[in-house]
Amino acid sequence: MQRSPAAAAVRSASKADSARSVSDYFTILGVPRTFREEDAAQLERRFHDLQRRHHPDHAATRGEDALKESIDHSSRINEAYRTLREPTNRTKYLLLLYGYSVEQSKQIPIDLLELVMEVQEKVATMQAGSKLGGELLGIEQDLNTRIKTHKAEIDSLRREWDASAPHSEPGGDLSVSEKKLLESLTKALATRAYLQTLYDTLTAAKDGRSLVLKH
Repeated sequence: MQRSPAAAAVRSASKADSARSVSDYFTILGVPRTFREEDAAQLERRFHDLQRRHHPDHAATRGEDALKESIDHSSRINEAYRTLREPTNRTKYLLLLYGYSVEQSKQIPIDLLELVMEVQEKVATMQAGSKLGGELLGIEQDLNTRIKTHKAEIDSLRREWDASAPHSEPGGDLSVSEKKLLESLTKALATRAYLQTLYDTLTAAKDGRSLVLKH
């Protein structure tokens, strides 16, 4: 039976996607390794197209090994899409591909030590039953301002990286400027996360809830 060119093209793309299935999420979805997603609708269409092609039902008649491989691949496609569609998770993931872990960089920044101690003091005061007024509002405003400042810095660094593509492949040799940018982005993300934790802890204490202050 002669098969149509369209069907052949689908099979060819499917084989190519299967060959890349062990690669990173960007490769799985066939999108550029950028920190920002310029076309969310296109990313979603790509996701649904891949899920249709790799649905486990298509492998049900090809044996247990083929079915398991299809289920694993479908799961990876889901993981890739969930990660890359969300800006912060996408940024953390791409940083990790280049060897930079935001989670491992969450030690207390030196310039926040005084603020951390102040928040801890206020939390302890509120947990002891004392009410705080204007001074609490001042700390909340300070935290909000710092969070917004770091968000703006993160957005700027992501734009700078994306605008200066192409870059070295993950695992390859990075230039001095690439390393500096990735290090700055990792630090900014970690600091913003710590600031958000401080803010959430303060808010919880104000509402009479307990939230462990951690980084």
